[in-house]
Parts: sequence; C-alpha cells; structure tokens
Amino acid sequence: MMCLRTADAIADFVGVECGRDMRMLVKKSNEKIFTEPWPPRAATDTTVPAPGRLEKCRTELTIYHKDMKAYTEQNAKVFVVILGQCSS
Repeated sequence: MMCLRTADAIADFVGVECGRDMRMLVKKSNEKIFTEPWPPRAATDTTVPAPGRLEKCRTELTIYHKDMKAYTEQNAKVFVVILGQCSS
C-alpha cells in the first residue's frame, strides 16, 4: 500500500515538474510515441517540391527533434527522482 502511495506521489510531482507525458510514464508506464514527419512530395510533374512545402517540413522536423530531445532529458530527470526514493 505504501508503494502505491509513493508511486502516485512521484507521478503527481513529476506531472507538475515535467509535464503530462512524464506523469503518464510514471503512473501507467506509457511512453510517448513521436512520429517523424514525412518528407514533402513534389507537386505534379516537377521533381522538386514547392518551397513552401520544404519550409513546412523543415519546421516540423525541427519541432520533432526539439520534442525528442526534451523528452529524453525529462526522462533522465524522472529516473533520478525515482532512484532517489529507493533505499539502498
């Protein structure tokens, strides 16, 4: 019973400090799934995608990499919090 309360308390703390994704990771072991954006396709008969599509893809890819990096860093912080609650 004490373990469940501790796990809930850690999940609540992590949710406040690191966000909902980390809370769900601690509470239900649900890893967030990131989907890498698809490269842009060419319009009709041209071989090069439109500049607007390329820029949109670059932006989406930048956001994807930023989110992945933040998630990995937060994941490490959560591990340290959980490890700090363990007895030797």
